Amino acid sequence: MPVTKCEPETTRKASRKSVKTQETVLSALLAQTEEVSVPLASLIKSPLNVRTVPYSAESVSELAESIKGVGLLQNLVVHTLPGDRYGV
Repeated sequence: MPVTKCEPETTRKASRKSVKTQETVLSALLAQTEEVSVPLASLIKSPLNVRTVPYSAESVSELAESIKGVGLLQNLVVHTLPGDRYGV
């Protein structure tokens, strides 16, 4: 009869130093990145977007009202697509 191990595999947690280093590198890259304003009509849902769960109409309406009231709290990060389009 074969023997099966039932011990859970251990996963490595990111160390605080590693996370801090990643944050430092990310901050440096973002500081070097040009900020560009693009027309809203140029934004399309990116084929690379990993979000697959649709949002409810109510949550989208709440987000729209929040943006109208206080504006965007952080910039969108997009990538260029053919035809003067930007993927979100």
